[in-house]
Amino acid sequence: MFKFKKLPKFKFKLKLLNAYAVSTLSIIFVLLLTGMIFLLVFNGKKIVKNARESIQLIVIIKPNVKSTDILLFQKELERKPFVKSTDYISKQEGLEEMKEYLGSDIVDILDFNPLPPILKVNIKSNYTKYNKLQQVIQWLSTQPEVDDVFFNKSLVYQLNKNIRFISTVLSVVAILLTIIALNLINNTIRLTIHSKRQEIKTMQLVGASDWFILKPFLLNSALQGLFAGLVADAVIVLSLVFIQYSTKIQFQIYGLDLTLISVILTGILITGLATYFAVKNFLWAEDKDIFV
Repeated sequence: MFKFKKLPKFKFKLKLLNAYAVSTLSIIFVLLLTGMIFLLVFNGKKIVKNARESIQLIVIIKPNVKSTDILLFQKELERKPFVKSTDYISKQEGLEEMKEYLGSDIVDILDFNPLPPILKVNIKSNYTKYNKLQQVIQWLSTQPEVDDVFFNKSLVYQLNKNIRFISTVLSVVAILLTIIALNLINNTIRLTIHSKRQEIKTMQLVGASDWFILKPFLLNSALQGLFAGLVADAVIVLSLVFIQYSTKIQFQIYGLDLTLISVILTGILITGLATYFAVKNFLWAEDKDIFV
């Protein structure tokens, strides 16, 4: 008789435990999805920045400018806010590069070195849009040491066009994944709280305050979000390690630390908010809608 009486209660607890486990697994999956969004955003921005900063201006120096003056001009350039880096190539260095490229010495043909000294200037990413780049070139062209400035116009145009397209696609994907993640967590929490709706309403009917009822649910959801976030972080890190180990390719992941922190905070925040509104929904509900 004793076992018979305890069996329904045991089955009820087992059902709640299964619901909690399913809920936690669902949140872990969603947080993995969230982690992918963060990595996508952080690395997308870095890739775009690196692509923009690959744009290079070729600054032709006037032939009568002394090498000391060129070095002074180079230092002046490096202090400008639009310059990422510079590389000075003297006439002789340019000649050696051409000799290596052509396989012959142009001096043997012309009896002199026709190559001018040049500065290769890499521009910071926020100055690589066409209108700002034109302003930079205009400024460079007015400098007394500069003879001319060249850059690959078609490359800049195509690069900016591709970056706009990729940025739009990444933004749309990130927004869609975020909406999916929020809906999944919200629905999962609501289903879990739904199984306790009668308990919530009973506590309210015996005089418990809303905060007294909410507090244990919020604490439980915060712990659930923290646990799910830690598991999701572990899966993300182990997956990256496995990919590097299996492919034997070393690659840098940008924003990984921020991603791991963001996943945990997102898990706590979203589960907390979803729990708050789910419990509040049952607190506001009519008795006839609860005890059915």
